[in-house]
Amino acid sequence: MRELTARIIDNFSVARDIFLLRVKLPEDFTEEIKPGQFAHIKVPGDKLLRRPISINDYEASARILSFIYQVKGGGTAQLSGARESLSMLLPLGNGFPEPSGRVLLAGAGIGCAPLLYAARLYKKECGAALAFRSMDYAYELTEFNSLVSELYTASDDGSLGEKCYAHQLVEKALQTGKYSCVYACGPERALELIRNVCVRYGAESYLSLEARMGCGMGACVVCNVKIGSPEKWHYLRCCKDGPVFAGKEVLFDD
Repeated sequence: MRELTARIIDNFSVARDIFLLRVKLPEDFTEEIKPGQFAHIKVPGDKLLRRPISINDYEASARILSFIYQVKGGGTAQLSGARESLSMLLPLGNGFPEPSGRVLLAGAGIGCAPLLYAARLYKKECGAALAFRSMDYAYELTEFNSLVSELYTASDDGSLGEKCYAHQLVEKALQTGKYSCVYACGPERALELIRNVCVRYGAESYLSLEARMGCGMGACVVCNVKIGSPEKWHYLRCCKDGPVFAGKEVLFDD
């Protein structure tokens, strides 16, 4: 991990309230970036803490890094107006493990974003199940379709693909018998339901969790995640120990 200043190449809307940010990393950047890792970005003019944003894609040879983010408040609105450069800590966290078989990449909403880099690295060894609120909120479908062996899509209102939720789309994919593992990212409830589907079908799952973060490096102990069993559990830090955790270990608050 290092602190650096990245030059902004692009920062524009790709769907409703969804922006693509592409930056050029410094010439001396040589660290490995893994799918599922994130950056802690300083938003220009924002006096609050840095913002954790998952890495969407990475072209190592050109040192071009991409992020997908949703404009939801003042900070992300300010980020959407950034045009020159950004200060960031990079790369942070533990990403998805190397797949040992065919893997299904499962995303809900903005949670689809961190899966594109995994699709680029694993290519035809994986499929993708992507669920959105509606077609208006969907993004990077062409990119996913060009990389994975099968692309399953869904929307809440039926305007894109199946009319169902992310966990139901994952179940349809697992019913094919092609996948033994699922890498998932999205809202907590969606991840819990996806994990439960994986348990029923005997598939492993790895979940990229979201949490409010202070430092992004494990020092402030703000982003605790409950790990273990209902009888015996402990806390780990989402930023440093995650954000990716084995689904069978995560305890969700019902």
